[in-house]
Amino acid sequence: VLQTYFPFKGKLRLAYLLDCAYAEHPCGKNEKKVAPASEKTGKVKYEYLFMEDENFDQGPFLEGVRDQYLQERTEYLIEVERQLRKHVNGQGHVSAHQCRQAIRDADPQIPEGELNRVWCAAFRTDLSKPPDA
Repeated sequence: VLQTYFPFKGKLRLAYLLDCAYAEHPCGKNEKKVAPASEKTGKVKYEYLFMEDENFDQGPFLEGVRDQYLQERTEYLIEVERQLRKHVNGQGHVSAHQCRQAIRDADPQIPEGELNRVWCAAFRTDLSKPPDA
């Protein structure tokens, strides 16, 4: 099921999230919640994993998802920066086209619409007037 919701995560990251889910609800019982997992099937009711407690604290699973998101975002930005450095000219500049290409090189699967959204956010413009590529 995790693979369905997180199709781009590798086996290690999925295994970590599964461990977090079982750490939160090891045998389907929790002192404050009723049967988030079935003891018979071992299936977890995932909606419980996304809930906060009365103090707005997240459980291990949601913490794991957030931590992985931050780590993956950092890795992505490092890769974009690495690709940008490949395109830098002698004066330390990149053209708009080279910048766009660096994003494509870092993320070859990026859909055109998402590339435009990232592009417009980087240049602080809206999608009706995307920067020249």
